[in-house]
Amino acid sequence: MEIKNGNISILEKNTEQFENPQLMNAFIQSTQTDWLGFADRDVTSKEEIHQIIEENSFLLDYDVVVFGNDIPEGECNCIGLLEHPQAVIYAFVFQRRLLSQAGACNRLLTGNNAYEFLLRLAEVGKVYSIPCIADKCVECNPDTMAYIFRRYIGKLQQNGKRNDVLLKFVQAASKSGVQEEFQRSMQRFLKDSEEYARIERETAPWLILVCDDICYGVLAHFAKALAKELTVLGQAVLETNYISMEMLACQNYKAIIGFQTPVLEEQMVRETKARRYQFWFDNPIVRPNLLKKTSKETYVLCQDGDYARFFTEHCDVKNAIHF
Repeated sequence: MEIKNGNISILEKNTEQFENPQLMNAFIQSTQTDWLGFADRDVTSKEEIHQIIEENSFLLDYDVVVFGNDIPEGECNCIGLLEHPQAVIYAFVFQRRLLSQAGACNRLLTGNNAYEFLLRLAEVGKVYSIPCIADKCVECNPDTMAYIFRRYIGKLQQNGKRNDVLLKFVQAASKSGVQEEFQRSMQRFLKDSEEYARIERETAPWLILVCDDICYGVLAHFAKALAKELTVLGQAVLETNYISMEMLACQNYKAIIGFQTPVLEEQMVRETKARRYQFWFDNPIVRPNLLKKTSKETYVLCQDGDYARFFTEHCDVKNAIHF
């Protein structure tokens, strides 16, 4: 696969700003190239990254290419990266399409953001890792590292790696002088599932319920168009024609979106922590059954201001919005 430099957009920032999640996400939203990435300009440059890729075209057979110290060498996966919690990331590039599954940078974490982001990219893409040495240190953020271990504890258990990787995480925290803080954060995330879920939802997928072929397919078209725009913004998105207890039990969602979709108001959906958005185009009184089910907590998005007022005044819906 041949990709010219203009098709790989790389944001350069100094070490202090390299892992800033707001800057990373703003860059993701502002560029539409097939490949994009980030480079610490105190260590390397986008010109150097471009040159390495040009001279080693096989790298484009992978979905993610990462440069750093104390990282695996060659092909690796999520488990391989988890075995290197003291990784010092200098730069990484990846295919944009991965964002629709992995999501963008997590704004609720305040350290080790590149490492956490790479782990999610590695869950859904093929990774090639290039170790290199430079004069750069990264402190272990106890909250982020505890969140990472909590997120992947099941995967590590399945691969027989939980205890070995936990020891490496403790060693990384100890090296940064935050071992006790890391252990307290681990206990907090394991006991307080809501705090952990709040952070996880930040990069969780939007679940979009694509409608049946009603209104000549117009609502289905709206659903697919919305999904496309969310992926442009670097959001993870899952489109589905149905929803089940299994889907809700095995995955946290940032939000669940319907288009006059009755299942959005079923009890199994209401019990999730995800926000619910119901796009409403028809006069509410022509859909009495769905109208009766609509929860006060659902965000009802109406194309007509009168419809929004109807939901507020007659259905006690807190968040009826005219868009």
